[in-house]
Amino acid sequence: MPEEIDQLQSLVESLTQKLIDYGADPKAAISCVKEAISQTTGIDPKKTPQVGIEAFGDSSINIAYRYWVKTSDYFPIQYAVNLAVFKALKDASIAIPFPQLDVHIVSKQNANDALI
Repeated sequence: MPEEIDQLQSLVESLTQKLIDYGADPKAAISCVKEAISQTTGIDPKKTPQVGIEAFGDSSINIAYRYWVKTSDYFPIQYAVNLAVFKALKDASIAIPFPQLDVHIVSKQNANDALI
């Protein structure tokens, strides 16, 4: 098997998502994630990691990041990157929110007033 094909087959993409608070600066969060990835060994240097806003959730801005690693190193490197990202966001005081739901209770009196 040619060396290039063997190298391609031995790489796997890791796609992960972290949530940040709507009050956080997305550019700062993206910078933290990029820095954390760049400081983790074992990531394929030939492919540039990709980091950006993936979606806007109910309680968060969803930051996704992609990088490529050898198949045999997938889980150890994924765990190392996730820990590095968590520490970088914490050090930058960027909150990772937990899901929450606001419930508004309307009293019977207020409900009757609304019908009038």
